[in-house]
Amino acid sequence: MHASSNAFVTGPIRYWANSVKELQFPVGKASYYAPVTLSKKSTEPMLIQVEYQAMGHPYPDSAIAFPVKSVSNSEYWTIKKILPPDSLPSQDILRLKLGPNSASNIIGQPLLVRIAAPAVNWELLPLYADNPIPNTVASAPTILRSGTYTFGSMFPSALPRENLELCQQERNGFTRLSWTTDIDQTAAQYVIEKSSGNGPYIILDSIPSKKKPGKTSYSFDLRSSPIRGHFIRIRSVDNKGRHVYSNILYIRPANEMTHVFPNPSKNVLKLGPLNDPQVTVKLMNPMGQIVQAISRVIENQLEMDIHHLNPGKYFVVLNGEGERRIFPFMKQ
Repeated sequence: MHASSNAFVTGPIRYWANSVKELQFPVGKASYYAPVTLSKKSTEPMLIQVEYQAMGHPYPDSAIAFPVKSVSNSEYWTIKKILPPDSLPSQDILRLKLGPNSASNIIGQPLLVRIAAPAVNWELLPLYADNPIPNTVASAPTILRSGTYTFGSMFPSALPRENLELCQQERNGFTRLSWTTDIDQTAAQYVIEKSSGNGPYIILDSIPSKKKPGKTSYSFDLRSSPIRGHFIRIRSVDNKGRHVYSNILYIRPANEMTHVFPNPSKNVLKLGPLNDPQVTVKLMNPMGQIVQAISRVIENQLEMDIHHLNPGKYFVVLNGEGERRIFPFMKQ
């Protein structure tokens, strides 16, 4: 189905799928196009109904509890999970489109919030930090349930970032965590913790403090596959046992990570999966010079002809999905 800001479904739309795929719901109302994307992560049968409303949500008297600070009063999406039932887990990524009806009433960074019934509070969905789709807000894989969804914001103190800032870089085969702190002189150690999102955080490892004044940087390589699909945070502990937490990152599963293969390679080098259709790819030699190579894209994977290159080390530079990534490889 082709949809745009001039042609969309104004009523409920249902989608049935029994494989891993991107489900597109081209919904809208009045002059507002507000599509929904659901990244289905399982092969189990699923039947979902989505409808958009360009008005305040149906529960104006519902409670807002910490950490939710505000809830949009101009639009909402009704999502009905018909199959499987709400009682069964469904770990999927939900993306809602930010449009002209969204920006006017968002306080702070837009996040996704959900309410299942008028008798319960609005709940905050975990943010998908690596969302490559522009002008959308995505939830990290969470248990999708029937309910009313819209944009909201949270109290800054819910995820303290003033003293401990965590970020990640996807390398070829592993994830590098890096963080900067201005409380290193008083810290005793930094504890790396993970959570599945449905349970408590558990300790992965720890690094002793350098005890340096001013801003100090650290890095830690995550090379174990069990951390994929988990939430990661850093907990700073001082000599008195007091804690400061970093922001929380979601580490993508291996099947969502871009990588080059085979490595080493002789004739054809492959790069994928590519989640951003606007991504640009360059091939560079160790001197930083751009090397010409014929390439083509098949579905979400790029194939590059490298048979003419001299043996040695080269780099694939990928610009897109909100970041710049470099993948080294060996030409045989």
